[in-house]
Order: sequence, then structure tokens, then C-alpha cells
Amino acid sequence: MDPTRAPEERTRTAHAAVQEQQSPLQMSHCPVDVAVFLGGSCNPTTWRRDIAVPLLTANHVRFFDPQVDEWSPERIAMETRAKERAALVLIVVDGRTRSLVSIHEAVEFVCRGRSVRLVIDDVPSGLVIEGAVVSTAELADLNGARQCLRDVATERRHVKLFPDVAAAVGACSSELLQLNERRQHRRQSGRSMATKPQEDEEEEKNEEKEALIAVDGTRFGGPPWTDLLPRQSYTGGSVYLGGNVGATSWREEVAVPLLRRAGIAVHVPAVDYWQLGVPSGANTPRRRSRTDSLHDVKQLRATSALVLFVIPKHLRAIAAMTEAVALVLSRDAVVLVVEPVEEGDMIEEGVALTGRELHDLTRARAYLRDMAERNNVAVFPSVTNAVDAIIAMVA
Repeated sequence: MDPTRAPEERTRTAHAAVQEQQSPLQMSHCPVDVAVFLGGSCNPTTWRRDIAVPLLTANHVRFFDPQVDEWSPERIAMETRAKERAALVLIVVDGRTRSLVSIHEAVEFVCRGRSVRLVIDDVPSGLVIEGAVVSTAELADLNGARQCLRDVATERRHVKLFPDVAAAVGACSSELLQLNERRQHRRQSGRSMATKPQEDEEEEKNEEKEALIAVDGTRFGGPPWTDLLPRQSYTGGSVYLGGNVGATSWREEVAVPLLRRAGIAVHVPAVDYWQLGVPSGANTPRRRSRTDSLHDVKQLRATSALVLFVIPKHLRAIAAMTEAVALVLSRDAVVLVVEPVEEGDMIEEGVALTGRELHDLTRARAYLRDMAERNNVAVFPSVTNAVDAIIAMVA
């Protein structure tokens, strides 16, 4: 945030929520108290302050901005409530930060059926983060994760992607304005004055409930519909061995021998999102080949009875973690391995990862593990433990 701005102005920007604004878009019976939640990349980005907040304020749209100068524990509950009850969730994944948890959150909101508006920027070659140039390997991982998010988003009707923040904010404002205009038109319809107020109130409430179901995939006052669907139980059949394809040996050394010995067929992917993130031009034959191969991999995974997905401790696995979040939130039977990471474990390109980068990767793993447990997906610390459990299911 700009330190030259007055404290009062900064505070108002930070707390620009529904209670502070009486606008044409304020809906008297709306079950949400924030129209737009501004999620995604935070410090050191300024897209909220420079673009989103001025445009939303000019359009009289209520919003919640989680990026503040002075954070306090009390804001956790405020942010959680605003995030869960916002009519629209705008998530910006910029190309100047890693944004690992922001990508995970975006995938989770998309898979839960929320009305999400996305801006996703790839990380450019040569980007410097905290004084160090992003390596080729990390660049591929970061952009592979972004492509995974795009793929997840484009498969769902309730999600829209935009080229920049201004376009996304403009679309959010237009959507909310159209909803308000429909409501105003209905209020002015030719009903009897004696019954109009009560009928209008009931119809508005019903419309809001239906809108949340049809557009957000969320029950009014309840959990997402997807949370009510039973998870598939593994009772036998082929196992898809997902995760990073290169620089790993857990498949051939542990999973494949043990599973085949138990009479369980396995499917091994030939390509992953890390490979899709390797720079090769937007529409080159090589990139098209990778994209086609990834489609084949998804088809192979869909025919498997169980997915064993591994996040190894010695790799960043950024794109793999993003894919794992989507799988955990699917209806597929999934077993997850997240190997514990300690300083010195993760070595890429001959260099041990430390400092902020290791912190970001550890935090992303913690988010994945917590999200899996919330969705009743088994998480194991090692491949051997997971494979033993799979074999025990059909013993």
C-alpha cells in the first residue's frame, strides 16, 4: 500500500465492504453481504488499489478487500465470512508472484461451484523474485499450475476468464447491475398493491436461493451440492499413478511392483502439467503435442478405479499440487501422498531450496493436506504406506 496516503483513506479502502456503502446494487433481502470478494495475489501487487477498488467504488459495487496495511487476527473471521458469502469471487493470479495458495484457492472455489471470475497471467522468463531469477524448472512449474487452473476453469459454465483486471471488474459490475435491474423491474410490475410487497419479498428470496443453486452450485444456507455426493469407494480395479512424471522413481521402485504383485493393474501417465509449462511457444507443434497427450492422460485417468497421487518431498511439484486440489474435489476415489518436507530435502538444479521459496512451497503443501482432510481424502506420508492401504482395501 502507498505510505503517502492518509491513514483514514487506507483504512476505508481496506474495509470497503457492504456496511460502508449504500448503493443502487444493495439488495435488501440478499443472503450475501458482499457483492465481490477480491481474492488472489497479494503483496507486493497493487491491482486492487490501483484498478479494482476505484472501478468498483465508481460503480457503487460492494466489495471486500483482504489486502490491508495492518493485519489483525480478527480479520480471519471477517475474510472467511466475506469469501464464503460473496456473490462473485474475483481471483487474480498475477505473473509477478508465485501465488501458490491463491491458485489452490481458485481451483477449490471453481470446483465447489462458486461464481468465479478469473484473471491468470503467466510468469515471464527472467522474472526476479526476492533478488533471484526464477529458474527454468520453477518457471515451468509455475506456468504449468496456471495452465491447470485454466483447464479446470474452462470446463465449468459458472466460471469466466478475463485478459486483465479492468475487464474482469467491468464484467462483475455489469452482472450485478443486470441482476439489480431485473429486481427493480419486477418490483414495478403490474401486481395488485395489496399483495405486492409480501409476494415481492418471497419471490426475491426464492430467486436468490435458485440463483445460488443454478449459478454457484451451492445450496442456500448449506454446503455445496458436491459435498453431499458420496465419495466413491475403491473395491478393486486399475490404479492411476498420478503426479510428476519426470525426476521421480516411486512408481517403478515401489508402486508398480507392489500393486502388480497384488494383481492390481496400473496406469502410468506419459506427460504432466510441468511439461506443459515448459516454454515452447503458444501454438507450436511441440506444445500442441503435449496438450493432446495431456488429454489422453485425462482419459486414461477417467477409466481408472482409483487415483494414487504423489507429491514428493524433493520436487517443487507446484503444477502437480494444483492438479491434486482439483482431483480431491472431484467425485473420483483418490488416495494422496504428501511427503513431509524439511530444509535440505528439496534440491532442484543442484541448489537446495530455502527461505521464502521453501516457505511458500511448505504452505502450499499444508493447504493441500488440510483441504484433502476436509474432503475425507486419505493422506499418507509415504508411497509405501499408501500402496499398503490400497492393497488392504481389496485383500
